[in-house]
Amino acid sequence: MSSKFPLQFLLHTFFLLFIFGGCDIFDTRNPENPAENRSHFFTPTTDSLVIENLLYAIQERNSTNYIKCFSDTARGENAFTFTPSQDAFIQHTAIFADWDLTSEKNYFEKLRISTIENTPSALSFSEQRRTESSDSVLFTAKYTLSFFHNKPFSRSARGYAEFLLSRNAAKGTWSIQRWSDFKITSDSTLTWSDWKALFNQ
Repeated sequence: MSSKFPLQFLLHTFFLLFIFGGCDIFDTRNPENPAENRSHFFTPTTDSLVIENLLYAIQERNSTNYIKCFSDTARGENAFTFTPSQDAFIQHTAIFADWDLTSEKNYFEKLRISTIENTPSALSFSEQRRTESSDSVLFTAKYTLSFFHNKPFSRSARGYAEFLLSRNAAKGTWSIQRWSDFKITSDSTLTWSDWKALFNQ
């Protein structure tokens, strides 16, 4: 009986040390801040997922996901092209003369770093239309873009967007190949094209 005492004592001591010394393994973890490291990007196996990815990239101000929405020759796709609104092109011809995917990335990154922290960013579409062809989709809609940036001009842009989305036959994925921007008649608000020019100056 006495010979079992040391073993029982050791087991009892180990048990107490486990309960009181290692109890932090059962502690509840602090919840992650939902505003940190947010990223929603879905493999664009349909044209609608490209538009969804674009909306999320703007909401989350994610430059990487934003640029992945556009056609890229590095992925074996056609070169991305952007046609600004007529007024913006007349005022900023030099900026838009050679606009490409790099220009698009630079614009969005400058917009992102100019945005006031902890403020919302959003893109919304209305009057949407979708026209299908064999390997492409034409998506058109009125848009409203909102960013709380620190520049001395409007924090919202409005206009009419026309996206030609094309399918990468080899990969089965979609992207925006061509983007045309239009000013809504009688609307004095800046267009998306105006923003691109102003943030690239």
